[in-house]
Amino acid sequence: MHRYRDSMADDLHDQIASLSSEVADLRRQMSRKSARAYHDTRNMGAEFGEMLREYVSAALPEIRRNAHRLERTARDNPAASAGVAAAGLVAIGLAATFFLRR
Repeated sequence: MHRYRDSMADDLHDQIASLSSEVADLRRQMSRKSARAYHDTRNMGAEFGEMLREYVSAALPEIRRNAHRLERTARDNPAASAGVAAAGLVAIGLAATFFLRR
C-alpha cells in the first residue's frame, strides 16, 4: 500500500512538472504573439496617421478657400449669417437633446 501511494505521489509530481512546463511554453507563445500583435497594431496606427496627414494636407487648401468664402459671405450678409448661426445652434441643441435621452 505504501509503495502504491509513493508511486501515485511520483506520478502526480511528474504530471505537475509537465503541466508547469506546458504553462511556461504557453506563456512564451502568448508573449511572442502579443508582442507581434502590438507591433502590427502600432504599424497600422502609424500608417493610418500618415494617410490621414496626407489627406488633410491635400484637402487643406480647399478647406481654407471655403472658409474664406464663408467669411466673405458672413461679412456681406450679417443678418443672414446670424440667422444661420442661430439655426445651427438650435440644430446642435436638438441633436444633443436627442442623443442625451438615449
